[in-house]
Parts: sequence; structure tokens; C-alpha cells
Amino acid sequence: MFNILTNCQIQDAFSTVSEALRESLRILTGQLRQGAQDVHALDADGFGDIMTTHTGPPTQEDAAHGDITTANQYLANFCITFLATTPVLRSSSAEVLRDRELAKLILHCPAEMLLLIGNAVLGSVRRRIWSLDIDVLNALLDKLEELLGSHTHGHNVDLQLMAVDVLDSTSHFWLQKSNADSDVVDHIRELCGWLSHNMIKRQFSSWKMRDFVSQFFARYIAQDPSESFWPTVCQKKPVERPSAIIPMLNMDEDIRVRFRAAVVNARLFTLVCFAGQNSLDMYNTIKEGLTKDLSK
Repeated sequence: MFNILTNCQIQDAFSTVSEALRESLRILTGQLRQGAQDVHALDADGFGDIMTTHTGPPTQEDAAHGDITTANQYLANFCITFLATTPVLRSSSAEVLRDRELAKLILHCPAEMLLLIGNAVLGSVRRRIWSLDIDVLNALLDKLEELLGSHTHGHNVDLQLMAVDVLDSTSHFWLQKSNADSDVVDHIRELCGWLSHNMIKRQFSSWKMRDFVSQFFARYIAQDPSESFWPTVCQKKPVERPSAIIPMLNMDEDIRVRFRAAVVNARLFTLVCFAGQNSLDMYNTIKEGLTKDLSK
């Protein structure tokens, strides 16, 4: 298989296709649009442009609302997955490589387009077929922070899910001790604080969001049983750790979340062994969180 992929003709074909897909991504994310000369060029039959109610080039706001369709998300997913996977297939080593041009596309992508490309990027990172460097991760976090703080996107469920996915997909990176002093860690802790505050205040209306958070908390605790990374203060407010929030989900209004919480709560007893806590205290904490109204 490797001999086929290193063939010169195959390599040329990969390069040609990759460049075409990068061009498609630039168009999808609004980084490359047709110029006025292309838009207003005369047709072959000599007639001018068809008059429409909208004149002039599309604005970034138009792109944000019009370009994030299911079809475009599938197309972006295909482009990013191909560009992320190809360097691995073409390399003779087992090292995870990255497409530098893809990294530039993500760095320069408008914040509004994060909903278009974010899931595909994080999927490649989660499967460890694309290595996310500090600059790209910082750019993603900056764009995410901008959107979450905006009036138009702050309550968008897909964006909230993506915020948790960023934490979940990159935890292997920011939990490394070698990255402890990087700016990325400060961004991540801010995002962790935002997540804890909103879970405590029950600000997430979607059951999918609360369910995904419980899954992330379980995976985070498995990697950091002492929860030493999790911030204790964010924006001058105390922050609850995941192990304190998980038992609360036993009283969630949605039975699907409570069902997930039952599994996640059982795993908290593993945390007791690592953290040197009293298992009876943990049992009582979980018991207090159990719903008393069986009619729900």
C-alpha cells in the first residue's frame, strides 16, 4: 500500500486534488470570493446581468447565515478530512503530520465560519490524524470566545456543543505538563470555568448539551483523577469541579440525561481510589443528588 502511495503519479494526483480542496475551503469560509469582474461579466449571448434585489458582493454576515448549510458542512468535512489524512498516508513515518496550508486556512477563517469547519477539524484531532499546534488551537479558542460572548451566537446549541468538543478533543494536548505554561492553558481554563458556571446555574436548555458535558466530565476525570488542572476560580467567582457537578445531573429534568448520569456517577467511585477520598462520603453525595420525584 505504501509503495503505491509513494508513486510519483499518485503523489502528483494527491497534490492536485489537495489544492482544489483547499480552494473549495477558501470559498466556503469566505476567504476567497469571485471578484466584481467575474460577477458582472457579460454572458456569451450579449445580455447583461439578471437584476436581483441584492446587489454587490456578499457580506460576511450574509456568508455566516447563508453558507452554513448541511450540504456545505458535509463538503467542508470532506475537504478537511482529506487534507488532514493525506500527509499521514504520504509519510513513511508513524508521526502525525499536519497540512500547513490547512492550518493557515483555519487561522484566517472568520469566526462566524467556525460552525462550518469546527466539527471536521476537531474530528481529525480527536482521531489523532491531524496534529493541532498551539497557534491554531489559540486561534480556535479566540474565535470560540468571540462567538460565545456575542448576542447572536451565545445561546446557539451547536456552538455550545462545539465548545465542549474543543475541550474533549484536545484534552490530550492541554493536560500535558509540557504545555502547562502556555497561553492555551489559560484559554482552556477560562472555557472550563464558563462550562462549570453554566452547568451550576442550569443555563444549558438543550438536553444534548448537558448529556455531552457529562460524557466529557467522565473522560476528563479518567485523565486527571485529582482534577488538579480544573480551575478553582474564574472571573473572580469560585468554580465547581466536575466531580461536584456530576451528582447534580441525577436530578436533571430529562430522563436521557439522568440515565447517562447514572453511569457517570458510578465511575466516580474510581476517582475516590485515586484521590484518597472516603467512598462513603462520595456515596452520600451521589445519594443526595438522586431524584425524589419518581413521576418524572
